[in-house]
Amino acid sequence: MVYNYDYHVLQYCDGDDWIAMGYGGASGVAAEQISVLTTGTTWTVPADWNSANNTIHIFGAGGGGERDAGAGGGGGEYRKLINFSVTPGDNISYSIGAGGIGGISGTSDATDGGNTTFNSNAVIAIGGKRAFNYGDGGAGGAGGTGGAGSIPGGSGGNNDWGKGGGAGGPNGAGASGSPGADASAPGTNGTEIGGLYGAGGGGLGGAPVGGAGGSFGGGGGGGAANGGMGGSGGIVIVYTPAGFGSGGAPDCTDDATATCTLDADRDSGDPQLVAGNIADGVNILGVTGTLAGGLSGPAGCATIGALCADGTVFAGFHPVTQEQLFIPTTDQGTTSTWKTSAGTNDIATDSTYDGWANSNQVPNSTAFPAFKLCKDLGTGGHSDWYLPGRFEMYYLWGVHEMIEAGGNITNFQDFSYWSSSENNNNVSSIQDFASGGQSGNGKTAPLRVRCMRR
Repeated sequence: MVYNYDYHVLQYCDGDDWIAMGYGGASGVAAEQISVLTTGTTWTVPADWNSANNTIHIFGAGGGGERDAGAGGGGGEYRKLINFSVTPGDNISYSIGAGGIGGISGTSDATDGGNTTFNSNAVIAIGGKRAFNYGDGGAGGAGGTGGAGSIPGGSGGNNDWGKGGGAGGPNGAGASGSPGADASAPGTNGTEIGGLYGAGGGGLGGAPVGGAGGSFGGGGGGGAANGGMGGSGGIVIVYTPAGFGSGGAPDCTDDATATCTLDADRDSGDPQLVAGNIADGVNILGVTGTLAGGLSGPAGCATIGALCADGTVFAGFHPVTQEQLFIPTTDQGTTSTWKTSAGTNDIATDSTYDGWANSNQVPNSTAFPAFKLCKDLGTGGHSDWYLPGRFEMYYLWGVHEMIEAGGNITNFQDFSYWSSSENNNNVSSIQDFASGGQSGNGKTAPLRVRCMRR
């Protein structure tokens, strides 16, 4: 078993091919990379871009819900590009449609949702239309240009506090609006793309304020007094890194001991998660260690999941450095952003397995909330806590059931956790503790944090 630095995925050999773990087990398949654009105006094509295997999802913004018992706003249009051919390093311009403003009682009417554009104006997803007082709901966005397919946004619910329509999405058109309830509620965000992103649903009509539309184009709900704001537009870029499955993965052979070996052309610096690199008797991701002499756990808490005297929990050995690892008993954050803004390269020398090195390149600042939670942590009297790297988070996912079995921690939740590894100017790596998969998320997304020290 090895960690492939080039494609950021743990693999095992079946005797013929390297199999990517946590992504369905397809031979030679790397983890899908996901970039989410909700701010900014320029996207830099990553170095491993694959023009033959990508899809770009583009959502117009939702229209605002109307005031004074008005109707719901329309959902934004959805359009997509398939196998966008471009050169790594190119800068692609885009714009994100702003959600329509909800009407203000006795003051101002609702406004339309903005259009979202990609590659200048090569693709335009039209924003949903505003709603009206005592009239029809806003029309869903439609009639944009470019791309390989499109779905109109859902229409807003009619008067008497209608709810906004959802944007169209990969799995079908957004739900049409209908009269809402007497309690405002925001629209929910879709999950069609990678289980995390997708077309936003419309906000319910309510008293006194209509609910806001969900992200990626949900229409705002009408309100007894004020209307709800439409959901903003967005762009989700999904691709499989170039070269994987076509000679990019190394050959592997079965040496009749169920242990795969790497050809000589493999980078010798890549960490190999094999029995000989793991302490004797310790099981990591299904591999039981046979390291001669073994590695010694900390005195008094040598078993993975044991509570140490300083109040921290022993989490095993780092698969690359073989240092002892420790984690706090609880998560440090539940809705923390990686950074409060996006659009800049924040880690000059990014590491997939050394979160300490990543963290040392980031200031202890409120501009980096996830990092600051770890830098400020003093659990056990220690000041060397850090946000784990991508591979370190994958390791924690692999052993989290062993750790939890010790009964000394608040269990990891089935949600996404930040790593300190940066994908590009707008996106950093996350670890999903429900599926075990890794992907990228916009730096300003609110996710969970669990720190580490070694």
